[in-house]
Amino acid sequence: MFVTFRCTWYTWKCEAYADYIHKTSGSRHLQSENSDSEYSVHDAGNVLDTAGPDILFDSRQRINVRSTHPPPVDILKLWQTYLDNVEPLLKILHVPTVQQSITNASGDLDTVSKPMEALMFSMYACAINSMNDADCRSVFGDPKTILFRRYNAAAKQALLGTEFLKSSELVVLQAFVLSLVSPPVCRLEVVAL
Repeated sequence: MFVTFRCTWYTWKCEAYADYIHKTSGSRHLQSENSDSEYSVHDAGNVLDTAGPDILFDSRQRINVRSTHPPPVDILKLWQTYLDNVEPLLKILHVPTVQQSITNASGDLDTVSKPMEALMFSMYACAINSMNDADCRSVFGDPKTILFRRYNAAAKQALLGTEFLKSSELVVLQAFVLSLVSPPVCRLEVVAL
């Protein structure tokens, strides 16, 4: 059995990004008068403060993250799916530590920290993305597209709740990395020979 990772990455046009920053930065200038380059990094430290998380996620969409968690049994199924299909490709989690946290969290979701909740939803999205539609329907009772949209939106909302652009917590970084590889343009699949 081989596990493959196929991903089509979308590229951002530098001009569009620079135009966005220029429009939102007020008096800051992207083009230095003494520079020959079209775009210079003038006030680069303030770009994220100006653009905020909207540059990656639409923060206008609000969902109740806590009520979006699957039932405890499904949380453990999603964790096992993640371990089987995603973990062999992305070694970014310390499995024993996260497993203990997920086991504890599945018993009482009200005590889950915001960073851990973001990690859980990112893990759910990756696990669902690694499954085919028939497996999602048989295991979880819903189509893959519905499950993925639900957990991906919740992961983004949970990440926004952690202020991930300002956070220095490892769990938040792990959740963010998982959210980057979970979009539908990335397909994790198990291929048996």
